[in-house]
Amino acid sequence: MRLARATELARSRRYLEATALLTPQGRLPADAKELDLLARIAAQQRRFVDAERLWNDASRVAPENTTYREATTHAARARQNWIQIKQTVFAVVVALVLAGIILGTISLLTGRSHKPASATTGPATPAGPVPSKP
Repeated sequence: MRLARATELARSRRYLEATALLTPQGRLPADAKELDLLARIAAQQRRFVDAERLWNDASRVAPENTTYREATTHAARARQNWIQIKQTVFAVVVALVLAGIILGTISLLTGRSHKPASATTGPATPAGPVPSKP
């Protein structure tokens, strides 16, 4: 009954409630299926270290279930991928900031402005006198 209700909550993305139901008084359950659900919730929230630990616990409780060991491997891979994604995003942001600083410095040193030409010049004036109409 508890697992079914927690599964329903997790499917509704009510992870905190599902976790609270499965961990009364902050204690981890002894049931492998409940540990598996907690691991799935952790993985969904990108808490891959917690997911690995919970799937390892589930694997110890039910060593005959190879799904938990496989899930541990997938969580470890997902953790590494997530770290690489964060590092890549960080590197791109740093590169963009540095490019902005460099372009700003060049602009200041050369006295050039990056304003459009229409913003820096006045209205167009004719080169010579305007011919009159007969």
